[in-house]
Amino acid sequence: MKLRLSLFLLLLSYSAYPQSVPNNNLASFAKLYGYIRYFHPSDEAATVDWDRLLYHGIEQVRDIEKGNELKKTLEELFVPIAPTLQIYEIDEAPKKLNLPVQTDQSVLVTWQHKGFEHSERNMYRSVRLGRIDPNKAAAHGLSIYPDLSNLSGKKFRLSVKGKATPNAKAQIQVITYTRSRATNRYKLLIDSSDWNDFRLEDSFEEGTLRGYLTIQMLGLGAASIDDLKMELEAEDGWKEVRIENTTFESDNVKADGTPRYWEVDGFGYEYTVKKNALHIQNTEGHQEGALFSHYAEGNELFTADLGNGLKARFPLALYLPKEMPT
Repeated sequence: MKLRLSLFLLLLSYSAYPQSVPNNNLASFAKLYGYIRYFHPSDEAATVDWDRLLYHGIEQVRDIEKGNELKKTLEELFVPIAPTLQIYEIDEAPKKLNLPVQTDQSVLVTWQHKGFEHSERNMYRSVRLGRIDPNKAAAHGLSIYPDLSNLSGKKFRLSVKGKATPNAKAQIQVITYTRSRATNRYKLLIDSSDWNDFRLEDSFEEGTLRGYLTIQMLGLGAASIDDLKMELEAEDGWKEVRIENTTFESDNVKADGTPRYWEVDGFGYEYTVKKNALHIQNTEGHQEGALFSHYAEGNELFTADLGNGLKARFPLALYLPKEMPT
C-alpha cells in the first residue's frame, strides 16, 4: 500500500505541471528511479529508503531548467546508491566502467522479478540472487499429497534413511495449514555422508487442518533418500499414513525418471531413482532461490534513454563480496 501511494504521488507531481521542461525532468527521474530500484544489484540500492528518496528527488529535479543541471542532480541522487551507474549526454560515448571481477570471495548478485511484488500475499515475487532472503527462496523439491487431514493436536513420527555428499544437506518437510491460514513446517534434516536413519517426533499445532510432504536439497550437493515413513498417534497406538512410493523402487518411475506419484516443484535440481533409492543433484550453474533458470551474467550492461538528451548505463549483475557489509 505504501509503495502504491508513493507511485501515485509521483504521478500526481508529474501531472501537476504543464507539459514543460520541469515536467520532463520528473519523467527522467521516474525512469531512473524505477531502473535503479528494481534492477541495480548494489548493496546500497537494496538498503536505501526508497520512499524518502522519491519525495526528495521530486523536490530536487522538478524546477531544473537546464539539461546539464538535471544530469548533475540525477548523479547526486543515484550514484551514492548505485556506484556503477553512468549518466551521459545522448550524443557522447560513455566512459569505460571499472567493474569488480569474479574471485573466490565474491558472489554474483542480480535481480529476478516474477511480476510486480507489492505485498507478501500476492502471487508475484522478487529475489536478489546472491543475497537471498531464506524466507523468499523459490520453492523446489518433490511433493506428495497423502490423506493428511484433521491433524489438530495429533502427535506424529517421521522416519527416513538417507545420506548427503560432504557439506551438503537435504530435508523432509511436513507442511501444514491451520484454520487461521497459518503455515507450519516440521523439518527432518539429512546431513550424514553415510547411509543413516533419521527420525522426527512432534505434535501438530491445535487447529491444524491438513498437510503434505516435500523432499528438498538445501543448496548445492547431492543426496539419496529411501524408506520414508510417517505415523500418526491413535487411541490404539501408532497408525502408518498411506503414502505412495516411499521406497522409491526403480520400476516405479515416470517417463522422465522421477518417482511415480511425486510432483516436482521449481527447478535447479535433478530427481532420479537409481538402485531403489531417490537421488537428488543440483544442476550445473544453479543459483539457490532463483525464480527462473536464466539470469543476468556478470557485469552485463543495461542502457536506457532517460529523455532530456540523457542516457543511463549500469550493470545488471555484479560480483560482490560473499558477506554483505553491515
